[in-house]
Amino acid sequence: MCIRDSLKELLKRHIHPKRIFLYRPVITLTAGKGSAAAESTKPGDLEEALLRRLGTLGIVRLKGAAIEITDLPFDLQDLDFELSQRGRDSPVHRLNIRGKAGFHGAKIPFALAGSISADREKRDRVSGNLTLEVDQLPLNRLPWPRSFFGKQGTAQVRMDIKGSLSGSITAKSHIILSKPHFLLTKGKRMQIFSFEELGLALELKYQQGSILSVTSLHLEGPGFTLQAESTMDFRNNSDPRLLLKVRSPSMPLETFEAIFPTALISPWVENTLFKALKGGHVKVDLFSLQGPFSRVGGLGSRKNASALLLNLSYKGLRISGPGTPLPFEKISGKFSVKDGGLTAFDLKSRFSRSTIRDGLVRIEDLYKERISCDISLKGSFDLRDLVRLKGSAHIPPKLRLQIQGLDSASGK
Repeated sequence: MCIRDSLKELLKRHIHPKRIFLYRPVITLTAGKGSAAAESTKPGDLEEALLRRLGTLGIVRLKGAAIEITDLPFDLQDLDFELSQRGRDSPVHRLNIRGKAGFHGAKIPFALAGSISADREKRDRVSGNLTLEVDQLPLNRLPWPRSFFGKQGTAQVRMDIKGSLSGSITAKSHIILSKPHFLLTKGKRMQIFSFEELGLALELKYQQGSILSVTSLHLEGPGFTLQAESTMDFRNNSDPRLLLKVRSPSMPLETFEAIFPTALISPWVENTLFKALKGGHVKVDLFSLQGPFSRVGGLGSRKNASALLLNLSYKGLRISGPGTPLPFEKISGKFSVKDGGLTAFDLKSRFSRSTIRDGLVRIEDLYKERISCDISLKGSFDLRDLVRLKGSAHIPPKLRLQIQGLDSASGK
């Protein structure tokens, strides 16, 4: 250990080290979780402490350090740390850290490098420009919500961070997820999402007042691309608010079914609608979750239905198989789930010798145990096709009654 200080300051009994060199130190810090001091700490207090410390330090160097943090399942090992003043009177310090972060039994390699500026004369008195790199971050060690979490896989992260303690902080991040395996649960329903690799690019902004915004998110996977933005408002810590908007270009139907969180909406969509559809392409015009976490997490209840909005465009779909005497071909149109109901409109399709030029399907309440729908169709219909459709499992009861008497017919 080597600590250097000014003789003049030491004679005054003031300890302001200029240089600190420590080899393989073991440092224990107390998080103070739940203490009055910890709860009363404000960003301004941290800023003032950094201004005092950085103003007197020339260089701090730790080699092979270990830092233990009580009250938290977190520690730092094999740590090489260097903080050095750029010039004798410069307010800028260079920072370079390498080591391993221990978290719930995992040892995660990381590096943090860049610069920190501490200048009382500037508006942003303490600011930074840093790059964080993390390798082989286990997804199952991250603090996920109870309803959606990573079970397997690792992440490789690079994040460029800029900002100040008294203002806002922005970050641009590039993440590669290797063999990720996620689990979504909603009551008794469970959905698994598994991929070989996902690429994620996102831009974040944190504002004083506890508002975290994802200003841009680009997720790329096998056969699909998603763009998203979100805001999380933590000013009400007991029930933070979420606003999430997701869009996508056109993708194959089977890809959409594999990535869409059907567990969030009525089981009828997954068990009846998706099972009947084949082929074609789907575009996500908007998938939105909005409201307090308690409402978003409670989509299984009818009273929280307005927290979810889904708008889709589709083309080239097909309905065929058991219970469908005539296949419906080249289905196109738009699809919306809003306030707990479902509407398919601008519907066009062909079946046998008949053509649907404009169709509307409306389900008022997806939360009912027995789903019923209203159908309005405009087009050119061959009576022989309508007779054959009587036994279709996809024809609603009202329409089936209207064509029940057509045992044998011809014409249009």
